[in-house]
Amino acid sequence: MEASKNLDSLSAEQVAEYLRNNRDFFQLRDDLLLELNLPNQGPRGATSLVEKQVAVLRERNIEMRNKLATLLHNAEQNDAFFQLTRDLVIALLDAKTIDAVGQTLRNSFLKAFKLDAFSFVVFADPALYKDTTATVCSRDSAEQHISGLVNARNSVCGILRDNELAFLFKDKASKVGSAATIALGGDKKLGMLALGSASSSHFKSDMDTLFLCFIADVVSKTISPMLTR
Repeated sequence: MEASKNLDSLSAEQVAEYLRNNRDFFQLRDDLLLELNLPNQGPRGATSLVEKQVAVLRERNIEMRNKLATLLHNAEQNDAFFQLTRDLVIALLDAKTIDAVGQTLRNSFLKAFKLDAFSFVVFADPALYKDTTATVCSRDSAEQHISGLVNARNSVCGILRDNELAFLFKDKASKVGSAATIALGGDKKLGMLALGSASSSHFKSDMDTLFLCFIADVVSKTISPMLTR
């Protein structure tokens, strides 16, 4: 009688904990295994514990395979980005002028990276850099239009405001659904680099910008000695 009361007082959690700590409990109790059934919504009415375990393992196997596929896809993407970034950096080493840097960046991002829009802004006196593909303007002028982007501590990714798109991408502004921007030169504020995609979901606020930050660092080091201050 007392034993029955103790069994009645056991909670489901206590039973589960006991089975976790005694995983061989059913090995010598085949008759008990035969009596165990789990509810099933299918036409057969009930399924055995073994069948349920197999189903759970199958689901977990599918989940692990999906995770592995995602990891492999990300690895392949990162490898592709690394190769493109490597080629861009090597090309930048040969650039001797602001215009050459701009042309190199444009060719890489629009052709190799296959983006839809690109902007390279340099903070300097426009009178000193007339023949260049870069957008040359004073920092004060840029801050009138894109102050938040100029003074951002990190890269900015996502959907930009209309005035920001117009300043950065000009005639292609209406075709840009999302963008990634980063200030060049850190506290020195040498300029801006902006990349645009027609897809509104291409650049997201939570995306990894490791390669973009690396490219920005290289561009900053490249153009710093070229600028007349």
